[in-house]
Amino acid sequence: MIEKTHTLNEFLSELEQLMKTHPVISGVSAVGIGVGCIAVAPVLISIATGLAWIGTLITSCSFLLAGYEERRSDAEKGIALGLLILCGALLLVIAAYLLGTLGIAGVAGGVGIAGKATVEVILRKRIESQLKEKSASELIALTRRLT
Repeated sequence: MIEKTHTLNEFLSELEQLMKTHPVISGVSAVGIGVGCIAVAPVLISIATGLAWIGTLITSCSFLLAGYEERRSDAEKGIALGLLILCGALLLVIAAYLLGTLGIAGVAGGVGIAGKATVEVILRKRIESQLKEKSASELIALTRRLT
C-alpha cells in the first residue's frame, strides 16, 4: 500500500483545520509542548556546564603548554579548541534560555486557548438547554430583538 506523502504546506493546513475544529486539543497540545520545552532546558544547561568545564580545562592546560617553545603550535591549537568548546557551551545556554522562555509562553497560550474553548462549550450547552425550554413565539421575539 502506497501512502500519500504530504508537503509541509499541506501538513500545516491540516493542522490549522484541526486547531479550528478542536480548540481544546490544540490548547492542551500547546501546554504539552511548552512543558516539554521547559523540561529540556535544564538538561541543556547541564550539558553546557560540562562542556564549559571541558573547554576551560583544555584552554588552561594549553596556556600552560604555551610556555614551552617547541610545543607552542600545539598550545595554539588547544587554546583554539578550548575557546570553540566554550562558545558551543554558550550557544547551548542561549538555546536553553530560549526553550525555557518559549515553553512558558506555550503553556500560557495553551491554557488560554483551552480555557476559552471550554468556556465556549459550556456556554453553548447552557444556551441550547435554555432555547429548548422556550416556545416558538418566544424564539421569534428573541430573534427580532437580536437583529
